[in-house]
Amino acid sequence: MKSVAFIQKGKQIGFEEIREKNNVKIYFSVAVQKWGQKYKIYHMELEKDKFFLIFEGLAEETEKIIQVDTVEEVLNYFDNVLHMDIEKLHPLKGQKIFNPRF
Repeated sequence: MKSVAFIQKGKQIGFEEIREKNNVKIYFSVAVQKWGQKYKIYHMELEKDKFFLIFEGLAEETEKIIQVDTVEEVLNYFDNVLHMDIEKLHPLKGQKIFNPRF
């Protein structure tokens, strides 16, 4: 798995898209990065018409950062919580989706 190899090297990989959920357009963002000996998973869903809240610093309640101990737990989170293939994620160049220090 390419994504797991990137994560093991400490690279942040992520994915963003506009998707539909309950007939509402949602901005969906997810990223994962190994930080120290832990893995951090960032996940955010925000209604597209409320996207301006991100720029006003008011979208924190829609953000979630999960910390796990193993890459197996990362894969489990993607399978069972996010219901998505981690291989959709790609290495990020330039600006990262989240700061793993938190």
